[in-house]
Amino acid sequence: MKTAKRMVIIAAMAFPTFSAVTGAAGQEMALDVSGSFAEIVTNRNLPGMMGMRFDGSTLTASGIAGVRVRGQNTNMLQATDIMHYGSMFKVHTATLGGIMVDTNAITWGAFLLDYVSPSQKTVFVATDARWTNVTLRQLLSMSSGIKDDDVALDMATLYSYNTNPVAGRQYMLEILSHAPLSTNPGSAYSYCNFGYAIAGLMLETAWNRFSGETNTYEQLMQQKLFAPLGITTATRGAPGMSSIVLSNLPAADPSPVAIGHNARTNDPAAGYLLGAPVGLGYVDADNPLTTISAGVWAMALDDYAKLLQVQMQTNQTAVLDSIGLRFQTLLYIRTPVIVLPTTNTFSFALGWFVETTTTNRLGYSGSNDRWVSSVDVRLDSQIAVVAACNQGGTEAAMREALNVLSAVPEPGMLGLLVLAYAGMRNRQKMSIG
Repeated sequence: MKTAKRMVIIAAMAFPTFSAVTGAAGQEMALDVSGSFAEIVTNRNLPGMMGMRFDGSTLTASGIAGVRVRGQNTNMLQATDIMHYGSMFKVHTATLGGIMVDTNAITWGAFLLDYVSPSQKTVFVATDARWTNVTLRQLLSMSSGIKDDDVALDMATLYSYNTNPVAGRQYMLEILSHAPLSTNPGSAYSYCNFGYAIAGLMLETAWNRFSGETNTYEQLMQQKLFAPLGITTATRGAPGMSSIVLSNLPAADPSPVAIGHNARTNDPAAGYLLGAPVGLGYVDADNPLTTISAGVWAMALDDYAKLLQVQMQTNQTAVLDSIGLRFQTLLYIRTPVIVLPTTNTFSFALGWFVETTTTNRLGYSGSNDRWVSSVDVRLDSQIAVVAACNQGGTEAAMREALNVLSAVPEPGMLGLLVLAYAGMRNRQKMSIG
């Protein structure tokens, strides 16, 4: 680690891309790593990327490079642009669940079949009696026994519900009721977006029963998380996503928003190339809005950072008080539930991959094949790094970005670094002049 920090310091002093971003009075300065990000964008042939590092609640490094749309070479990606976070939003759905547990609207052990209609329950039980044991906690820890590949959904029909996601979740429930479970509930990890989608349905049903109100999952996220935390840029689906249009409309030039780019050839439509932008009018710019609780949210990176701050808390704080979440409930969300099948190093909690032995390291990567985002949190040192890219299939680039952010100097070293850099520049000017 010391070697990595030394290399960053040398690189920062050697290249004019280094700069320090000054915060409000009394705050540490944040290191600008945009030069390093620009190298990743160039070397990996990406449209754009951005990222941040936090030491506790302090922004200590940030970077941005590239463009909103490939080929629009002067339309630079902006720090305020909406980025997409995919499955990194699963933990925030689980956090909404925690808030509702703390208000006694639901329990972690609540059974899914207690939140469906009698006729739906009959079909579930007839298909596979083990459905009677599926709980909210199992859905959120992806240990319910559901596998995405075993659900016979018609995606075009699911997209048709983009104008009415609540009805779409009921449609998805009907389809799920005919799907047998692959394992006994609670016995094994199995990645499942549809399980998270149905968990969102459970939460909206539970809240409405408890409160006598009529709120959707989307409205509950706004009321219980976004508004209290001051998040103003949250959108359902990728920027510019159409609700139902099935043909591509090219991005405006210059595009007013960042656009996602394909991870695969001919995806979303025949004739698409790897890395091609998905135009504003294409419904497949994101996953169906019905599955939003599994990760179909987008927002500016500084707003996502407010959600990340919630997850970093290590005791009861004003941040947790503002959303009505007990610290013990946050610990529960971060507690390993089911060991991953390929390694004993990490387990899945409620929306987080958690280092099994220490439980001090949290991580996730999210993608809809048009965008990729990654986050890494070290609770013991209170360091969190997050990065986002507007092209799918770029997980390796995200790892590089997180490494750059992780290697920057400790906050107390930033002032010394700036002074050293300033001194070097002054010496250069004197020798030239």
